[in-house]
Amino acid sequence: MAIVVLAGLTEFLDGFLARVFHWTSYFGQVLDPIADKLFFLSVSLTWVWLGKLSLLYWLLLSTRDFGVLFIVIALGLTGRIRSVKPLKAELLSKITTAMQYAVVLTILFSFYQPVSALVVIAAVIGVLATIQYMIMLWRNHKGS
Repeated sequence: MAIVVLAGLTEFLDGFLARVFHWTSYFGQVLDPIADKLFFLSVSLTWVWLGKLSLLYWLLLSTRDFGVLFIVIALGLTGRIRSVKPLKAELLSKITTAMQYAVVLTILFSFYQPVSALVVIAAVIGVLATIQYMIMLWRNHKGS
């Protein structure tokens, strides 16, 4: 429990300090979302393994992440991955991440059972975030 809480606090602190002091780099912009995904993946799969989260709920929570993964694979297979300009995380994606953290914390502290409402909301927003990324990439490609 302490590791999950500490990881969440350092994630918040990292983003807060980067915004306040303008401590940004290309490497950080690439690494931060990857670290977020790995954190969510490790905690959520642990919850699945322990039986605290069903595989279906895990898949629903991961809709945005799978969507982005499929987009990256498609860009790689079509040879367009190198032409993509970096995209900023938009509000829908940030809300999806917040909902994922809410589910993780809800399970961790047993605040609310079942977590189905949170999972469905996260899934819907995750799908919308994926569509938003697809539109942004399409506009990015069309404009170049």
